[in-house]
Amino acid sequence: MVHPYFGKVPNHLSETYPFHPGLLQDDIEGWKMQDWNVDRVQTILDYQFGKGIGKILTKGETDLVVSRKTKRLRNLLLNGEHVASLSHRRGMFILQKKGAELIHKSSKSPKFRVIVDADTAEFNRKGKSVFCKFIEDIDSDLRCMDECVVVTPDDQLIAFGKLLVSPKELELGQQGMAVRVRSGIKS
Repeated sequence: MVHPYFGKVPNHLSETYPFHPGLLQDDIEGWKMQDWNVDRVQTILDYQFGKGIGKILTKGETDLVVSRKTKRLRNLLLNGEHVASLSHRRGMFILQKKGAELIHKSSKSPKFRVIVDADTAEFNRKGKSVFCKFIEDIDSDLRCMDECVVVTPDDQLIAFGKLLVSPKELELGQQGMAVRVRSGIKS
C-alpha cells in the first residue's frame, strides 16, 4: 500500500501504528483489511521488536485467536501458551509471560531490558512498577511505550511491562514511574 506520509508500506502493517490510515482509508490506494496469518504476525513482531523476533515467537505450533465479531487478532498462542495479545488501539503486541521469557532467552543483555537495582527486584517480581531512581541501566534503543523485560544486574528475568519514559529522559534525571509492570515472574 502507498501511505500519504510514509510512502510504500507492507500490507501486513496496514493496521499497525503509525501506518493505519484511520479515516483516510478510502483515499489510500491498496488499503484493505488483511486476513490474519502467521506471516502477518511475524511481520508485525519484526517491526515492533526487530528482525528475527517474529520467527522466535512463532516457532512451534502457533494458534491465532481471532475475534468472530470484529475479525481482529486477539491473542497469539505458541504450543498452547499465551505469548502476546494484539492491542486494538496501536496494532502492536502486548507481551505476556511466555513472550517475555522467549525474548529474554533469545536476546543478549541489554537488548529489550531495563536493569533494576537488586535490592528492589523483589518488589518488581511481585508485580510492582519500576521507578526511575532504581534503574541501573537500560537498552538505549528502547522508546517510550515499548514493551520491555525487567531484569536484575545478573540478567535474571523478574518482570515485564511497558516503558513509560525514554532512556534519554532517565539520563536527564526523570523521576517517577519508568515501567508499568504487567506481571512479575516468580523465581
